[in-house]
Amino acid sequence: MEAGTRMRTGILKLTLALAGIGLGLAAPVTANAAPAADTVFRNGTVITIDRAQPKAQAVAVVGGRIAYVGSDRGAGKWIGKGTRVVNLKGRTMMPGLVDGHSHPLGGGDILDDCDLGNIEATVEDMLDIMRDCDAADPATSNSDWLQVSNWSPVGVLPAGTVVTKADLDAAFPDRPVYVQGSDFHNSWVNSRALELAGVTKDTPDPATGEFVRDDEGNPTGLLKDTAQDVVKSAIPPKSFKESLADGRRAIKAITAVGITSATDAAADPGTLKVWKGLASKGQMPIRLNSFVVVDAGQGVHGAAAYYKAMEKKYSTERLRVPGVKMFMDGVIEYPAQTAALIDPYLEKVGDEWVPGSNRGDIYFTQKQANRFVTRFDRMNRRIHVHAIGDRAAKVALNAAAAARKANRSARRDNIAIAHLQLVDPSDYGRFAKLGVYADMQLQWAVSDFWTEDALHPFIGDERYNRLYPARSLVKAGAPFAMGSDWPVDPLNPWNEIMTANTRRNDYGGLLLANQSIPVATALRAHTLGSARQLGISGKVGSVTVGKDADLIVINRNPLKARPGSIDKTRVLRTIIRGRTVYTPGPGSSALISRAASLSTGEAGHDHGH
Repeated sequence: MEAGTRMRTGILKLTLALAGIGLGLAAPVTANAAPAADTVFRNGTVITIDRAQPKAQAVAVVGGRIAYVGSDRGAGKWIGKGTRVVNLKGRTMMPGLVDGHSHPLGGGDILDDCDLGNIEATVEDMLDIMRDCDAADPATSNSDWLQVSNWSPVGVLPAGTVVTKADLDAAFPDRPVYVQGSDFHNSWVNSRALELAGVTKDTPDPATGEFVRDDEGNPTGLLKDTAQDVVKSAIPPKSFKESLADGRRAIKAITAVGITSATDAAADPGTLKVWKGLASKGQMPIRLNSFVVVDAGQGVHGAAAYYKAMEKKYSTERLRVPGVKMFMDGVIEYPAQTAALIDPYLEKVGDEWVPGSNRGDIYFTQKQANRFVTRFDRMNRRIHVHAIGDRAAKVALNAAAAARKANRSARRDNIAIAHLQLVDPSDYGRFAKLGVYADMQLQWAVSDFWTEDALHPFIGDERYNRLYPARSLVKAGAPFAMGSDWPVDPLNPWNEIMTANTRRNDYGGLLLANQSIPVATALRAHTLGSARQLGISGKVGSVTVGKDADLIVINRNPLKARPGSIDKTRVLRTIIRGRTVYTPGPGSSALISRAASLSTGEAGHDHGH
């Protein structure tokens, strides 16, 4: 056979094999037809999340896609002269995590904050931390703010110490300083900050806030509730260059914990501009799914036009704009109590807790919700709904039912309801019936301040005993997904997977063990479940021939590890489309630790409302 004929025959075999991969064909490829893989991973424990082939030892990658999943012996047929062979040495490989609900640009933003870590410390000790931050990022002018997060207003030592602007002025006489209380009801600022905000003795208190004052009426530098907003409004917005840096920082943290596809669950033109900027520079390896926020005030026609404009302007190969985000209500916890409940919140009268008049806020009437969901369902777009309270979940499900009936879209799986802290038991079965995804953030499902002090007394035992009803929803057949909600909560999806099973973690005690779900179910929810919810399961979510080679190698098998240790899982390699985008290196541990400890806390739970 002539050399040209041999070459053409080889090219034909390679083309045919890759065509089979592209079509997702899982039939065995003969030794003669198998092309040399770019990379073969061998000698591992592969959790595939594919029920047709749940376990394997080896994976072969060709052209950024998975070409083979199976035994080490079978993988040998894919090894050629140029193949890179990676010995996993028994370690666990699985699909990259798919985060079904997060706000990553906000996460990148807080990673750049000066952080007090909620420590109990003297004023001087806290000032030392702030001085270090100032030295690391010095002011360029006397209008360049130093922003500090995670200050514990009750952690100042000696106990009972009340801080003032004078404390900050001693260290920062010229640079404006804003210190955010971790309860988000208190902040601490210096004189320069008050000056730039125009706050003086004569400035009136806002309706629902207070400038704490001394005996002569002068602001002391302590801000309560909406008084914080008056000073915050004086802080200049970040430049586009700074926002790009936040985005890069977020992507670095995301890939370090094993997430290869993420969700921007509340996108606007500002966030979309950043993500497209990074994508155009080739600096966004992850697949990002951005949901554009729409509200009732836009009207259904205005919302549809707005969404179409955003989709057209910002969609790229790595940045999808698959649909819209609707906020149906707020949060349950006191003092906000803006989540929409079927029955009223309780209030204390004398020694008794009795129903009050507050049932929370609903941001879409049932009629409005029906029209919005029906319209976007008709457009075959995805609809992502924030619903914390049981009334909000019911309104969202009713809207889904109206859309399914109007559009005859019963087999479409394009609607998801996120959070679901409370769900009416009569609604559990409706998720499966309507093809609506339950997208839960189960790191919240623990007994802590938020579920006990700020919640339990105000909803009573019956509702408390069905908080975060994960098992009930799974048992009822609900399509199930999970997400981190970073930076509302710290970035640690492994903690969320663990807590879904244990219903306890380092941040809180046991909460309703009868609502726990198996680790395997939680893993599936944070991979294939979220991928299906986002409409990308044909590409990612399982280790399956034909899908993108979005893979991670981790230091333990979560299906065999002690459940209480799963949050200690560490990622040893993150691979996206066959290319390694993360391995541990200098600074990795510090980045992961910081991302796993910082959050916007209660303010983040408000989600902008």
